[in-house]
Amino acid sequence: MAKNYENPNLAKLLEISKPEQITSRKFTTSRGIEVILRSVPPYLVQMATKSVSVPKPPTYDVELLGGGVETHTHDATSIEQSSDEEKKQWATYQAELQVANQEASDILLSIILLEGVDVEIPDKERFAKRMKLMHLEVPDDPDEQDLFYRKAYVIGSQDDAEKIIQIVLELTQVSGEALKSAESSFRDNVEPKS
Repeated sequence: MAKNYENPNLAKLLEISKPEQITSRKFTTSRGIEVILRSVPPYLVQMATKSVSVPKPPTYDVELLGGGVETHTHDATSIEQSSDEEKKQWATYQAELQVANQEASDILLSIILLEGVDVEIPDKERFAKRMKLMHLEVPDDPDEQDLFYRKAYVIGSQDDAEKIIQIVLELTQVSGEALKSAESSFRDNVEPKS
């Protein structure tokens, strides 16, 4: 049974550290595009990530000396001493957890691009034609188009994405420790696996 995604770092991510804040900042991407970054409602992120389902980790039972059984959750150490079947369950769990983490990262990036980035996309019609020439389908829905343009137009590199996330979360007054955690999570979910 899957449960709602609760990022262990989300509580830290949403910590509000200062009562006074600067709410916007200019940023120029690696493509030379100037955008205005602004804070996002922190609970919007929390509400959106709760929609992500993650699997329950596999468990194992330990027989107690006085009788009875105690159930424990597997971890990277305990799984090494487990049966092949349990190792397969662990591998499935890890793969499903990676999917949930990727979905949470995608949600965070979408929220930040839609709510935390002000940018004017010049000549949307020409941009759509160029995307079609590259065999990329531009969504028909105006809101989906807006997100598509922001992902394809604003973000010129992984570094741009990381900096935009970092600055918007700083503007939202997220703690430094949580920023590092979010940055690491995002990087882990977008870097190609060797």
